[in-house]
Amino acid sequence: MSPKRSPSATWKPQQLALLGTVSDQEVARLTGFSVPEVITKRHQRGIKAAHGRQKTHWTPAMIKLLGRHTDASLAERWDVSESTITRKRREMNISAHTYRPPPITWTKAMIARLGKEPDLDLAREWDISVPTIANKRKALGLQTRSGNPSQTIRWTASMTKVLGTMSDTAAAEKLGLSLSSIRRKRRAMNIPARFMLNGRTVQWTKKMDADLGKMSLAAFHRKYGVRSDTAKSRMRALGITPLSTQKHVEWTPRLLARLGKQSDLSLAKELGVSHTTIRKKRMSLEIPPARSS
Repeated sequence: MSPKRSPSATWKPQQLALLGTVSDQEVARLTGFSVPEVITKRHQRGIKAAHGRQKTHWTPAMIKLLGRHTDASLAERWDVSESTITRKRREMNISAHTYRPPPITWTKAMIARLGKEPDLDLAREWDISVPTIANKRKALGLQTRSGNPSQTIRWTASMTKVLGTMSDTAAAEKLGLSLSSIRRKRRAMNIPARFMLNGRTVQWTKKMDADLGKMSLAAFHRKYGVRSDTAKSRMRALGITPLSTQKHVEWTPRLLARLGKQSDLSLAKELGVSHTTIRKKRMSLEIPPARSS
């Protein structure tokens, strides 16, 4: 029988230490919190679910999203395996989500750029296929543009001054150029990229680049507020290996003895894994964190 708790009960250290070490259902049984409360608390603290098979608590809100998003995206959102999502969706006879691009509305501004810029550049900027661009251009009797577009653009001082002061997309719109042209010129001038965050333009810092790949995308988002897709794009540009493909930690007695004697962050950096990996292992062994000197 689960222990009773008052509605205003707070999590105790020994209860928090259980998160991620056993199934969420078992934590709920031992602490008296509901399964959704356990899952929410585990996500807030950046702790992954315990390994091994555990029953997923399907809420009406979760079931409502099946088939409306890809199984992979829902699995990442709820911290469960993709196969778990697929099984439940099939069990309820819900078709898999398939991306259907919206019909293209050709504006005058778009048509004016056909044949003046490479089809590939326009396809990337507008997120539509190259054949779609080519077919529309040919239907209008326009010839394709050859060569490197960046070589034919006459960059003025006022144009280059815009680079790096706003996102590349905003700069492309402001200058009336393709997104790829803006990126090539900015990179050629070694100007750091900027991105949008909560409605404002933010520049990448050296510290942010240093943290990429050293923590999970979820942890990076909590620390800097950067969306996962933005962080992934930055990692690809810098050639940084995602954390999910990094080495597995072999917990030797000598390594276990260091838990709690040095900070989780410093040990994580030394081993090349996330601090969450170190923290979860330490907490599973009920080892208190190292005291700051």
